Amino acid sequence: MISAVIASAVAFLIAWKITEGNNDRRIEVARNTHRERLDENEKKAIIALRHELVDDVAQVVSVWYLCLQYERARQGEFGRRVTVSDFKQIHDQYAFARTSGSAIQLKLQTFFNSPDLSKNWHAVMDLISVRYYAALGRLTTELKANNATSKDEYHSGLNVEQLAEAETVKNAYADHLDAVMADIISSDLLLTGYSPKAFRGTYAARSPR
Repeated sequence: MISAVIASAVAFLIAWKITEGNNDRRIEVARNTHRERLDENEKKAIIALRHELVDDVAQVVSVWYLCLQYERARQGEFGRRVTVSDFKQIHDQYAFARTSGSAIQLKLQTFFNSPDLSKNWHAVMDLISVRYYAALGRLTTELKANNATSKDEYHSGLNVEQLAEAETVKNAYADHLDAVMADIISSDLLLTGYSPKAFRGTYAARSPR
C-alpha cells in the first residue's frame, strides 16, 4: 500500500516536472517570438524614418531649381520679364525650405549617430540661402559673410570669396547634399523604436502648392 502511494507520488512529480518544463519552453518560445516581432517592427520603423527624411530633403532642396529658373528669367533667357507671381513662387518655396530645413536638422541631430550629418545639412541650407539671394540679385557682402565658414562656425564650408563664385557654390552644394543623402541611408541611429508620426508636430509644414 505504501509502495503504491510512493509510486503514485513519484509519477505525479515526474508528470509535474514535465509539464513545468513544457510551460517554460512555451514561455521562452513566446518571448523569442515577441522579441523577433519587435525587431521586425523596429527595422520597418527605421526604414520608414530613412524614407521619410529622403522625401523631406527632396521637398526642401527643390527650391534650388526654382532659384536657377528665376535667375535665368531675370536675366532675360526666356524672352520675358519676371513677374510678381514668379517672385511669390520662389519666395514661398524659400520660406518653406528654411522652416522645414530647421525641422530636418533637429531630426538628424536626434536620431543619427553621425557628427558630420548635421554639419553637412547646415551647409546645404546656407548654400541654398546664398543661391536664393544671388538669384534675386541681392547677395550682399554681409550675406556672404554670414554664411561663410570661420574658425568657430562651419556654415557653408566656403569663404566669402568662394561664395561669390556661382560654380563653386553649386559644386559645394552638390557635394554636401550627396553626403547628407548617403548618411541618411546608411548611418547608425542613436534612437530605436521610432514611429513615423513621432516628429510630425516638428515637421508640420508641407511643401507649398
